Amino acid sequence: MDILVAHNFYQQPGGEDQSTATEVALLRAHGHNVIQYYLHNDAIRAMRPLDAASRAIWSRSSFYELQQLIRSHRPQVAHFQNTFPLISPSAYYAARAEGIPVIQTLRNFRLICGNALLFRNGKVCEKCIRKPIPWPGIVHKRYRGSLAASGTVAAGNALWIPISR
Repeated sequence: MDILVAHNFYQQPGGEDQSTATEVALLRAHGHNVIQYYLHNDAIRAMRPLDAASRAIWSRSSFYELQQLIRSHRPQVAHFQNTFPLISPSAYYAARAEGIPVIQTLRNFRLICGNALLFRNGKVCEKCIRKPIPWPGIVHKRYRGSLAASGTVAAGNALWIPISR
């Protein structure tokens, strides 16, 4: 089987990065052809803040790059790991536009919660769940204590929600 694996690496290596590498190795060991699409958050250092924010909401370059990878390799499935922030929700739309089903590995609550933890002030917080626009996460500055950054994450999440249905 041909499988497209997309992952956005963090600036500080962590468990998601390692498990992605392990999953790719495992797939290959079982005879699957893995097409990799990897971006790394180190690229953010060279971006203007507004460019990084807009890319987190919708990355035109990721959309077109993934669309071209899909067209040239025709994978049977796209396996998305972490798409935040550089790959963005545009990845899901690229796969849908090309008729490729998506598997999404979830290791945190990033797609529905600005801080990815569903946790606020020492308690479980589920205020953003099932909201078309997760505005409580913006009001409470759930991403890095910043209103602007929390709004960016919420906008990206609002784009992900319709494609997930």
